[in-house]
Amino acid sequence: MAEFISSRHTGLFMQPVSATSSSTDKKQQNKAQQQDFKSLFRRFVEERGDTLEETLEKKDEVRKELEALQAQRQVTEIIRRILPDGTIMVTHYEQGNIVDRYFKRPHYKEVPDPSADIPRASDGTRLTAQQKMKFVPKQALLDDLFG
Repeated sequence: MAEFISSRHTGLFMQPVSATSSSTDKKQQNKAQQQDFKSLFRRFVEERGDTLEETLEKKDEVRKELEALQAQRQVTEIIRRILPDGTIMVTHYEQGNIVDRYFKRPHYKEVPDPSADIPRASDGTRLTAQQKMKFVPKQALLDDLFG
C-alpha cells in the first residue's frame, strides 16, 4: 500500500513486480490453450474431411425424401365407393383432408312390390294396375359383382 500512496504523490503509478509476471503467465496460458484448441479442431476437420462427402450425400437423400413426402401430401385424390344400395359416394381429398363429399344416386326403375298385397275388385279379380310399386336401381352392382 505504501507504493500506491507514494505514487499518488509523485504522479507515477508503480505496479508490484509479481503482478507483471502473473499477467504474462496468463497470456501464455491463453495462447497455449488456443493452440491446443486449434490443433484439436484441425484433427477433427481432418477426420471428418473423408466423411464430409458422405454426410452431404446423406443430407441430399433426406432432403429428397422430405420433398417426396410433401409432394404426396399435396396430391388431390378423388375416391369413388360403391354402397350396397348402388349409390356411389364420391370423396375429394386435398393434402390428406376431405374437401368435398357427395352421393350419386343410381338411376331407378319402377317394379311391382312383391311384399305388398295386390288389390282386388268387388267380383274378386286382381287389379294389377293398382298394385303398389317400388323403385330399384336399374343396374344392381352387387348382383353383377357377386351374383
